[in-house]
Amino acid sequence: MHVPFLVFAINVSDHFDHDAFWQTVIRWFIDHPMLDRVHIGPIVDFIHHQRFVPEQVFVNDRIGIEPIESTQPRQPNFTIRGRTPETLMRQVHRWHTQLAGDNRVQVASWSPSSIEPFVLIEGSLSENKSPAQNAKKWVIRELLSTQSLVTEGRQLKHCVASYATSCERRHSSIWTMEMEAGNKTTKMLTIEVRLLTRTIVQVRGKLNRLQTDKEKSVIERWAAASKLKLQVGID
Repeated sequence: MHVPFLVFAINVSDHFDHDAFWQTVIRWFIDHPMLDRVHIGPIVDFIHHQRFVPEQVFVNDRIGIEPIESTQPRQPNFTIRGRTPETLMRQVHRWHTQLAGDNRVQVASWSPSSIEPFVLIEGSLSENKSPAQNAKKWVIRELLSTQSLVTEGRQLKHCVASYATSCERRHSSIWTMEMEAGNKTTKMLTIEVRLLTRTIVQVRGKLNRLQTDKEKSVIERWAAASKLKLQVGID
């Protein structure tokens, strides 16, 4: 999935006085395509306030406690280089929690969608109908908890954990493709399905790699069996 640059530009248009800096932010979003788009606005707001908005401090004089605007933002030298989505999102969450004074809890799990999982066996079956030693078993199954998204992201080294809120709100459904061969199971891809339109909108492997032709053919068979659409131009 590509960053929606038009929406992003609108979000930051009021503070685009520092083009060189914001170009590094745009590049960071491009380098992390698995970041859920719902986080773009909050991240931009956080960065803008940390680097450019003077912080209010309070002094106690004879008249009383009065706010005095500091000329120094909280992090005037803030840079996004070298930051991971996970650490940045934790900082954004802490900032929003401080602003709102709330006590939000992390989503634990959500109900499965109406989309059926998928199994494809290539090769011969043994006498007990299980895959033979030389067979490959492709499995596409839905991830239904924050912990499963975290595990998926850690193993494939991308930021799919950021989709917990979208999954809980039923905007998106996240699926994992695994391949079983012999006694070994390997995670291959993470797949995002937009539930409202039943459209596969994003497919990413380890370190955000694109799908191979073989993996694409498996996904196409799943899409046909489950009546899913493939987004035009999907990588």
